[in-house]
Amino acid sequence: MQFFKPFLLGFLCVVEITAAPVSKHDMLMNCMNKELDNLNNEYQLSPDNMGKLKRVMDKKIMQLSFDKPMETEHRKRPGAASMARKAMPGVPPETIDKIMGSLAKSSMHCANVLQ
Repeated sequence: MQFFKPFLLGFLCVVEITAAPVSKHDMLMNCMNKELDNLNNEYQLSPDNMGKLKRVMDKKIMQLSFDKPMETEHRKRPGAASMARKAMPGVPPETIDKIMGSLAKSSMHCANVLQ
């Protein structure tokens, strides 16, 4: 009986750690990746290029700060479209621009996921 209380306390700590809420970055990345998968039905990117585009978008999302306003140095960083052009040189820039435009329109609901 004397070992039950420490065991229970330890067990509750483990449950608390493993049941930690998903971060806003992860929620936004999941939502955007689903939107990219939906858009790929229209644009037919190869699995390799789709993976590259998802990594670019994930990197840009991880750079976002949800707690404080955007800094000037953050505004000077390259945008997702230019990063995608560098990552996927075989995809025409016009296609990347169309994908980014469609993604901006179709992913507006992802902001609601964060609240």
